[in-house]
Amino acid sequence: MAEIREMFLKLDTNNDGHLTIDELENGMKEISQIFHLEEPDVMDMLKAADVDGDGKIDYTEFIAAAYKKEKLLTN
Repeated sequence: MAEIREMFLKLDTNNDGHLTIDELENGMKEISQIFHLEEPDVMDMLKAADVDGDGKIDYTEFIAAAYKKEKLLTN
């Protein structure tokens, strides 16, 4: 859990509590490592993890995606 929190904070470069498409793209190497994915499609990943549909991933959505990585692979 600490690793996931650390990853979220690292990816959230503007410290607003949400991950945008740009932040996800910039952190792709780290995202691939934590979710054990090979070059995931960032937009598909954002859509799959963005439960509330606001176009961003908040911390709760990030945690849920980390524990259900198969959600990131299917839409």
